[in-house]
Amino acid sequence: MNVDEQIAYQKKETENILASLLENGVDLDDIYAVEHHFSAEDYEQLYQFATLLFKKGYQVYEIEEYVDDEDNTAGFCFDIEVDSSLQQENIDSQCDTLIRLCVENEIYYDGWGVLIESDL
Repeated sequence: MNVDEQIAYQKKETENILASLLENGVDLDDIYAVEHHFSAEDYEQLYQFATLLFKKGYQVYEIEEYVDDEDNTAGFCFDIEVDSSLQQENIDSQCDTLIRLCVENEIYYDGWGVLIESDL
């Protein structure tokens, strides 16, 4: 996929995630810790990308090694955290910026997620 196709795909994914959150009564205007996920096969390449994001002001978490359950390949991954509302335009803007950086640096953007804590 080219960069525009990746961004369009992610916008559709975001729409689906937000629709599900709305169905579950989540207030999309509240501020949440949104995590964006990245991966690469090459540790050094991913480390340089994590450093770039850190220098841009993102909260970057530790790089971890993983093994893909489906094809048994190994790689490395990390997350960043952005405090944000879950409004579509905010998430789309974040994804657009991050996907473009990923394409420029040959890193895989693996989507975003958010932990919604209940008041139980």
